[in-house]
Amino acid sequence: MKKILWLCSWYPNDYDKSAANFIQRQAIALSVYCHVYVLYIHPTTDQSAPYVNDHITSQGNLTEHLVYYRTASTNLFSKLRSIRRYQKIAHNRYRQYVNQYGSPDYIHAQVPIRAGAIARQISKQTHVPYALTEHYGIYNLEVLDPFEHRSFIYKNQVTKIIRDAKPLVVVSSSLGEDINKVVCKKDYIVVPNVVNTDIFHYREHSQPSSTDFIHVSNMIPLKNVQGILDAFKQVLLKIPSARLILVGRQSASVMTYASQHGFTSNQVLFIGEVDYARVAEYMQLGAALIMFSNTESMSCVVAEALCCGLPVISTSTGIARDLINESNGLLVNKREVHQLRDAMIFISENNNTYNREIIASKHAELFNYKQIGKQLAAIYGIK
Repeated sequence: MKKILWLCSWYPNDYDKSAANFIQRQAIALSVYCHVYVLYIHPTTDQSAPYVNDHITSQGNLTEHLVYYRTASTNLFSKLRSIRRYQKIAHNRYRQYVNQYGSPDYIHAQVPIRAGAIARQISKQTHVPYALTEHYGIYNLEVLDPFEHRSFIYKNQVTKIIRDAKPLVVVSSSLGEDINKVVCKKDYIVVPNVVNTDIFHYREHSQPSSTDFIHVSNMIPLKNVQGILDAFKQVLLKIPSARLILVGRQSASVMTYASQHGFTSNQVLFIGEVDYARVAEYMQLGAALIMFSNTESMSCVVAEALCCGLPVISTSTGIARDLINESNGLLVNKREVHQLRDAMIFISENNNTYNREIIASKHAELFNYKQIGKQLAAIYGIK
């Protein structure tokens, strides 16, 4: 059985259990086909924490090795020292891995900085090839700190890491195209994130609402939730019984905006953060998912909604651009509130024309654990 070492810049950890859980789901999917060893190194400014603390767990073919190391405050000197410690720990744990398991057949870095840099260094020293998956959607000017505005050192390093990866993997074609526009010309493979179809699936005998619109996100400005509220205000003039259900992190600015625009608690429902099973329930019973983002690298939420059979109204970003058509929803232009309004009204009035069972079945085949695991395994020549 082949041995694949994953070096992860992001991963669920003791300080944030849900951080980058989409990477963990990919690792679980791949572990059906080979031995996957995840190494994730996490700095903490908690001065009561141990100087270095290793936490290793194994289940089946998946081993997760999380290393926590204490660092000082956030001044420049401390940051540079923290980076050096990160590199030292990474190389040390790699040697420990080799001593226990032998040289890996492949190294796979998740996100260029910092793990990609380590993967490239090790690959140059050992000639073990490395793949790189980029999840980070910074290669456009919609984000607050885009790649094009970053330092020369940062851009130069990321360019080298992407250029030398064999292969470059991205979670959507739009992300791959953005990288080719602003970083370097590089062929890429699209492997989307996993959807847990045991949770996100079509619900038989349900009676979905034609007037409940669902939005699921962390409510950051890039999601343009205020634009959704503007459109929904106009929808209410046509469909007074409509509801907008906002699931995810409570945002003071969004809640204030809703209050200032006169929405009642029966019109806009702030649900807050809930577990996946509850998210799926909203999706299984809603009229449509609304995603009005200015940019997305993939959008796991869109994939989860489609696996529930829920029609999706989305801007042409991330995977929505490739998946959404008249059979499963509508695409709208970003920031075009009137288009979003018209799409919401259209789907409400035509909700019974969408075959939710077929939508769910089709997309479950694209995003389930087995399918994504196969795509990842093929990167390393595993059939």
